Amino acid sequence: MLTSDLFSLPTLGYVAITLAFILMVKSLVKPTYPSNIPPFPARPYPILGHLPYVMKGQRISEYLKALAQLGGRPKDVSMLTRTSVSNNICSIIVGKRFDYQDPFLIAFIESFQKQAKAGENFSPVVIWPWLRHIPGNFLNSKTLNREIHAVIEQFCDKFIEQVTKNEDDMPECFISQYWKEMNKMKAQGKSTTLNVENLRWSLYQLFFAGTDTTSTTIMWYMYFMLRHPHIQKKVYHELSEVVGVERAPDLQDKAKLNYFWATVMETQRLASILPQSVPHLCIADVTIQGYTIPAETVVLPNLDAVMLDENTWEEPQKFRPERFLDDTGALIKPDSFMPFSVGRRMCLGEALANTELFLYISALIQRFELQPSVEGQPPEVSFVEGVICPPGRFEVRFIERAASETA
Repeated sequence: MLTSDLFSLPTLGYVAITLAFILMVKSLVKPTYPSNIPPFPARPYPILGHLPYVMKGQRISEYLKALAQLGGRPKDVSMLTRTSVSNNICSIIVGKRFDYQDPFLIAFIESFQKQAKAGENFSPVVIWPWLRHIPGNFLNSKTLNREIHAVIEQFCDKFIEQVTKNEDDMPECFISQYWKEMNKMKAQGKSTTLNVENLRWSLYQLFFAGTDTTSTTIMWYMYFMLRHPHIQKKVYHELSEVVGVERAPDLQDKAKLNYFWATVMETQRLASILPQSVPHLCIADVTIQGYTIPAETVVLPNLDAVMLDENTWEEPQKFRPERFLDDTGALIKPDSFMPFSVGRRMCLGEALANTELFLYISALIQRFELQPSVEGQPPEVSFVEGVICPPGRFEVRFIERAASETA
């Protein structure tokens, strides 16, 4: 039987590999990354800015309709959730949405799954691309690198071609705006990092980060609600009081749903969706609490060490949304809460991700009661180790609120 909601921490081998490469990277990173070559996915990209698009209610309703069609039968909805979230990213980037059964969309999502499988042991090639030059399939680096390039060549390039084939009539989307700005800078003779190669990698990053992290968070939220039905009831009660049941939640409701947000934040803290942040480079010698970090050292922030720290959080292994509420019920955000990392290099997609999480999860709990596949037997904790850590497979029964309340 489980004694807590916390799964095991990353394995010793995972940590040992990370430490070993941090020790050697100082002497290698500078000559490996000349400034005049296109960036590998883990390297910095041109600042994307705020995406001027917000999801519409009908997009969430498609997802809810698909769940309702299950008729209360138990189902692993991880693929359905990933498809729905990916479709939203497509609408932002390409300016169009796909049918859930569209072969192109399914193949696109499956390609990311292949990539995730290739890197399930946290292949360091994600962070140190020079590893791909080591002979053999070192730490699965060749396989992972091949899967990454397959996504770019088979999908990102096709997206760019579809949008830009008629430059006089391009849809309003990220690709078209990037393309117009790139050509504008070229016409003015200005130096710019906006180019086709950076666009390809930017699309890859947006699809990967915008789909996997959000869909993984939604699945972890479902998992925790199955294990804590009394918390699920409190979330539904708050939604009923603030939003009601006659309309779907919208962005104007966000600031009024403190307990809801506390459960989302606790999911982000405990689920360890992204155990480590992206690499940062120390640009000057710095001393922190007696430790000297030399210039040009690659620093890999360990988010787990902060968000699961027993000296910072009371009973960090337990799911307790109340830790994010003060005595008056107001929402609080401790400095040690950093699912999107911190500082100037924190995740640029935080606002978009939180918008997606709000619209998906609030609508989900408002319409359905989440129940385990077998009554009274919630799924046990499991997770898939990798750069992004989704939960292991589990099934959910989605019971429409109207049906459950009259039963």
